Amino acid sequence: MADSNGQLQPTPLPALGQEMSLSNEEGLLGLAFDPGSPRTVSCTSITTALDSSVHIVRYTASADHPDVLDPTSAETSAFFRIMDASLPG
Repeated sequence: MADSNGQLQPTPLPALGQEMSLSNEEGLLGLAFDPGSPRTVSCTSITTALDSSVHIVRYTASADHPDVLDPTSAETSAFFRIMDASLPG
């Protein structure tokens, strides 16, 4: 992400990898920025967690740093488990 002067930010996104699965086709499944609100930066991530559940989480920028997403602003929009067809039952 770039600030209003076009300078790239060194840490524009929250660290998602600590709670994210990195096996097979899991991990960061999607990342979308809200184009409708130029004054408030927001981003929605879709990730697979370590327990194979999928989380859709929205982040917004902090008031102190409007060009950097605040990890404490995380709001879970949806959460669901993926059923593994190879497991019995």
